[in-house]
Amino acid sequence: MIFFWADDVAGVSIRWRPGCLDLFGGRQSARTIHFITATFIVLFILVHLVEVLLSGVFNEMRSILTGWFAVKAREDRCALGASP
Repeated sequence: MIFFWADDVAGVSIRWRPGCLDLFGGRQSARTIHFITATFIVLFILVHLVEVLLSGVFNEMRSILTGWFAVKAREDRCALGASP
Protein backbone atom coordinates (compact mmCIF):
# COMPACT_ATOMS: atom_id res chain seq x y z
CA MET A 1 0.00 0.00 0.00
CA ILE A 2 2.80 2.40 0.84
CA PHE A 3 4.43 1.62 -2.51
CA PHE A 4 1.33 2.80 -4.39
CA TRP A 5 1.13 5.97 -2.29
CA ALA A 6 4.81 6.71 -2.96
CA ASP A 7 4.20 6.03 -6.64
CA ASP A 8 1.47 8.69 -6.79
CA VAL A 9 3.26 11.26 -4.67
CA ALA A 10 6.64 11.02 -6.34
CA GLY A 11 5.33 10.80 -9.88
CA VAL A 12 7.23 7.59 -10.43
CA SER A 13 4.58 6.32 -12.84
CA ILE A 14 5.28 9.26 -15.16
CA ARG A 15 8.98 8.47 -15.09
CA TRP A 16 8.23 4.84 -15.92
CA ARG A 17 6.12 5.85 -18.92
CA PRO A 18 7.69 8.97 -20.43
CA GLY A 19 5.49 8.81 -23.54
CA CYS A 20 2.40 9.65 -21.46
CA LEU A 21 3.43 13.28 -21.04
CA ASP A 22 3.87 13.67 -24.80
CA LEU A 23 0.52 11.98 -25.41
CA PHE A 24 -1.39 14.44 -23.23
CA GLY A 25 0.67 17.52 -24.06
CA GLY A 26 2.49 17.86 -20.75
CA ARG A 27 1.92 17.33 -17.08
CA GLN A 28 -0.53 20.21 -16.63
CA SER A 29 -2.64 19.13 -19.61
CA ALA A 30 -2.79 15.58 -18.23
CA ARG A 31 -3.92 16.94 -14.85
CA THR A 32 -6.57 19.11 -16.50
CA ILE A 33 -7.90 16.22 -18.60
CA HIS A 34 -7.92 14.01 -15.50
CA PHE A 35 -9.83 16.60 -13.45
CA ILE A 36 -12.46 17.20 -16.14
CA THR A 37 -12.96 13.48 -16.77
CA ALA A 38 -13.19 12.69 -13.05
CA THR A 39 -15.72 15.51 -12.59
CA PHE A 40 -17.93 14.15 -15.38
CA ILE A 41 -17.79 10.63 -13.94
CA VAL A 42 -18.82 11.89 -10.49
CA LEU A 43 -21.65 13.97 -11.98
CA PHE A 44 -22.83 10.99 -14.03
CA ILE A 45 -23.00 8.81 -10.92
CA LEU A 46 -24.74 11.50 -8.83
CA VAL A 47 -27.39 12.18 -11.48
CA HIS A 48 -28.21 8.51 -11.78
CA LEU A 49 -28.36 8.04 -8.01
CA VAL A 50 -30.80 10.95 -7.75
CA GLU A 51 -32.93 9.43 -10.52
CA VAL A 52 -33.10 6.12 -8.67
CA LEU A 53 -33.99 7.87 -5.40
CA LEU A 54 -36.75 9.91 -7.06
CA SER A 55 -38.32 6.93 -8.82
CA GLY A 56 -38.29 4.74 -5.72
CA VAL A 57 -35.39 2.64 -4.56
CA PHE A 58 -37.41 -0.53 -3.86
CA ASN A 59 -39.13 -0.52 -7.25
CA GLU A 60 -35.87 0.20 -9.10
CA MET A 61 -33.91 -2.51 -7.30
CA ARG A 62 -36.71 -5.01 -7.95
CA SER A 63 -36.72 -4.13 -11.65
CA ILE A 64 -32.92 -4.43 -11.84
CA LEU A 65 -32.87 -7.83 -10.16
CA THR A 66 -36.05 -9.43 -11.55
CA GLY A 67 -36.98 -7.44 -14.64
CA TRP A 68 -40.42 -6.52 -13.20
CA PHE A 69 -41.30 -2.84 -12.84
CA ALA A 70 -44.49 -1.93 -10.97
CA VAL A 71 -46.51 0.98 -12.30
CA LYS A 72 -49.15 2.45 -10.01
CA ALA A 73 -52.62 2.62 -11.52
CA ARG A 74 -53.95 6.14 -11.88
CA GLU A 75 -57.61 7.04 -11.86
CA ASP A 76 -58.76 8.82 -14.94
CA ARG A 77 -60.99 11.69 -13.78
CA CYS A 78 -62.70 12.10 -17.14
CA ALA A 79 -63.65 8.42 -17.27
CA LEU A 80 -65.34 8.74 -13.87
CA GLY A 81 -67.60 11.53 -15.14
CA ALA A 82 -65.78 14.42 -13.45
CA SER A 83 -65.30 17.58 -15.40
CA PRO A 84 -61.72 18.44 -16.34
